Amino acid sequence: MLHRRVFAGASIFLVVFAASAFGQSTRAELPYDATLGRLGLQKAWWGFATIDSITDRVKFFISDEQVTVVESATGMVTAFDNATGRRRWAVQVGALTDTRYAPSTTDQAVLVVSGRKLFALDKLTGDAAWETDIPNAPSTGPATDESHAFVGSIDGSVFAFDLKFLSTLSKDITQRKYMYRAMAWTYRTGGRIPYAPVSTGTIVCVPSQDGSLYGLDTREHKPKFQFETDQPLGAPIGQFGNQIVVATQDLKAYSLNADSGALKWELLTGLHVRQTPRIIDEHVFLCTDGGGMRCLASQDGHEVWTSRQAVRFLAATPSLVYASSYVDDVLILNRATGKQVGTFALRGYPVRIANDRTDRLYFATEKGLVLCLRERERDYPLFHKQPERRPVEPEVAPEEGAKTPAKKPAAKKGEETEESPDANAPPAKAPAKKTTPTKKASKPPTKKAPAAD
Repeated sequence: MLHRRVFAGASIFLVVFAASAFGQSTRAELPYDATLGRLGLQKAWWGFATIDSITDRVKFFISDEQVTVVESATGMVTAFDNATGRRRWAVQVGALTDTRYAPSTTDQAVLVVSGRKLFALDKLTGDAAWETDIPNAPSTGPATDESHAFVGSIDGSVFAFDLKFLSTLSKDITQRKYMYRAMAWTYRTGGRIPYAPVSTGTIVCVPSQDGSLYGLDTREHKPKFQFETDQPLGAPIGQFGNQIVVATQDLKAYSLNADSGALKWELLTGLHVRQTPRIIDEHVFLCTDGGGMRCLASQDGHEVWTSRQAVRFLAATPSLVYASSYVDDVLILNRATGKQVGTFALRGYPVRIANDRTDRLYFATEKGLVLCLRERERDYPLFHKQPERRPVEPEVAPEEGAKTPAKKPAAKKGEETEESPDANAPPAKAPAKKTTPTKKASKPPTKKAPAAD
């Protein structure tokens, strides 16, 4: 009995010590305000994803203009509001052992592939909107446009799901038995689909291991073009509007018009490209194995500059480019010349988003601590792909007869509020993962983990 008590006491001590050490290491990981301030940056927000910090880890990390989504290896999905950093919701999707691929978002939902099912979670609340079966084992995450979700499979098929039909059925529980009719069409290519398709709204581009890129009509799935390469793709497709850039395993890169399949330019990279090419306005950022990051002109593909120290694209503004170094430091490069103008260490955050949608910088630890950085003068983010959706900054006029004070920015969306965490305060202890009962495969996940904001 004495031995058991001693063992129990020692166990409690170790748990308390580990928790204390975890808290200390987490505080040390947050960058200092003074360090960021010298580089014109500041913490926009930070927060914890709901994740079991002992047995689980972050597997997927994505962001769009509204939310940042973290999915763990066991299927716990957490969504943060990009403006405030507030954790909107956290839910368990599918079984713990399901095969998973990167999630994606629409204007209303977060789409998650778990096992052989496609789930839609309400973007605001995390409630299960609908779920549908995937006819064959998937090989990619979902790609979306305004009307469809596209999922590739291991047998070379791509499945198109009608999002509007699914949304309509989900509103009436008596109609959910017709979910199987949500399959708009199926098209079979000559090989496994290695990466998620991309859609312009009218044409969906589907890569295949048979060495071809298929351009299919999104409504009728009729082939509009088939672009053949000597080798299959070596990285996911990069897209900006109707321009796409693909990198193949024979060390080449191609830029195509996604609507017609017309070749804009071709480039011999000389090195493997395994990361998605990022297209932002007039530039394409291409990261090669061992050769650093190359900035190309999106119009004709000529090289603007190369940074040998940069190995991963992070974000860009009109004047600067942010990238990761070989040792996970953050590099700040002049966008016009590629010259390094600053750097800071952030090695505790190996999980990073290559953000080609806004100018925000997103980092995460494997245990779920999420950090967002921004430039100090940019209260409102830049929207690269959808600039028309960027919030308009209000203009505040001084009262009549009052002295005109020194100009100060009005309170804007994204500044800290009572709900948002204090950027200078140490992070709170990570919330415990919510245990949810095992659900049958035919039912969507509806139970949410409680918000801890």
